[in-house]
Amino acid sequence: MVKSLRKKLSLLIVFLLLFTLSIPIASVQAASIQIIPERLAGSSRTLTAVEVSQEGWPDGSSAVVLTRGDDFPDALAGSTLAAAYNSPILLTDSKTLSPETDSEITRLHPSTVYILGGTGAVSASVESYLSSKYTVKRLADSSRYDTAAAIALYLKDAGKLKTTKAVIAYAQNFPDALAISSWAAYNGVPILLSETNTIPDATNKAISNLGITQTIIVGGPGVISPSVESLLPSPTRYGGLDRYDTAMQIATSLGTSTEKIFIATGKNFPDALAGSALAAKTGSTIILVDNGLPSPVSQFISKNKDKIQHIYILGGEEVVLPGSVNSILNTQRQTGDISQDEQIIVDLANKERAAAGLKPLQVDMQLMEVSRIKAADMKENNYFSHSSPKYGSPFDMMSAAGISFSSAGENIAGDLTAEAAMAAWMNSEGHRQNILNLNFTHIGVGVSYGTAYVNYYVQQFIQK
Repeated sequence: MVKSLRKKLSLLIVFLLLFTLSIPIASVQAASIQIIPERLAGSSRTLTAVEVSQEGWPDGSSAVVLTRGDDFPDALAGSTLAAAYNSPILLTDSKTLSPETDSEITRLHPSTVYILGGTGAVSASVESYLSSKYTVKRLADSSRYDTAAAIALYLKDAGKLKTTKAVIAYAQNFPDALAISSWAAYNGVPILLSETNTIPDATNKAISNLGITQTIIVGGPGVISPSVESLLPSPTRYGGLDRYDTAMQIATSLGTSTEKIFIATGKNFPDALAGSALAAKTGSTIILVDNGLPSPVSQFISKNKDKIQHIYILGGEEVVLPGSVNSILNTQRQTGDISQDEQIIVDLANKERAAAGLKPLQVDMQLMEVSRIKAADMKENNYFSHSSPKYGSPFDMMSAAGISFSSAGENIAGDLTAEAAMAAWMNSEGHRQNILNLNFTHIGVGVSYGTAYVNYYVQQFIQK
């Protein structure tokens, strides 16, 4: 597609889905970077928690935090408790102690087991069984708000809180609380729960009894309203456009360590919950992903690529997809401000232009950012078109970014690799014309990683 300031030509699109080949994670690691991600995963959420426990506490632990594995409310505030006693978080069925968890507790040989939630969450029979072997302390009250407050007050009485700050998280969902959990745990900050438009009595009382002087709100105004914010002591809000953006705002603004990063799905809570106890040991970042790599996550990893030394993947391949891991690795091994795949596409385009006797295209970083946003938008909003339902045409996007041009073009592709996308474009007359356009002077490239089978590639061209 090419557009002068007076004329717009028809759109030409190529979309190739290749299902005959996948990229094993190991091959990417061996060929490209020294960091080898370590996947902590079992065949269930319970076993994944066991794997995390064995990684972080190989020689045992004096305490264990136990919570229900199929529901999140009572567990949201548990990470600070786990860090205070240097203990793993293990999961169980509600009515009976999961055999795998029982075996892991035996291996850890704790003196104390902390149960989070009432008997509706973890039954009295589980407590009775554990009490025959260990000292059991149940931290629970009549609601999730009361339970979070009870955990915080217990920590205060034990002298385990390190600050007069408190995190305020939305009680009806888990992502925001989990995103800040490792930071809160490492810094000895309690997590209290709120509703969108009201502060529960239990939370208000805890703020008073704990002597809280500063609060950290996690999530946007859609989950914790401005009216609630106005009632909190010295509030600071970290909230993004979605759970992934919020998590990255937390990591960036609060200065969590990026030497180790922990990758977990943003669609469910157990793996990130168990991982939060391990991440808290080093104050490390927990990064939430979906089936691909959300744009805020890609930007965060790119910015911190030189600091990252170890990557933990929490959960199996059905939870954190190989495609997500591959895209993290590719982003982490970026050179300069351009990722490896982006550079491949720029180099191949200029190789074709050199063969045709044309001047090379110069990389324009503003155009790079527009191309990246377009690629991420297609993946995240599940469409394949030159016209974005959110941003409009590529020319609209360029203009909105303040890019001046006298003519412009765009190629888009869905393919497995950057090389395959370029080959597809060169085998299509309209796309080849864009790449070999005599008038174009600058290029931008965006890549958004979808699944193990298809990624989204965008080339944008302008004449300056």
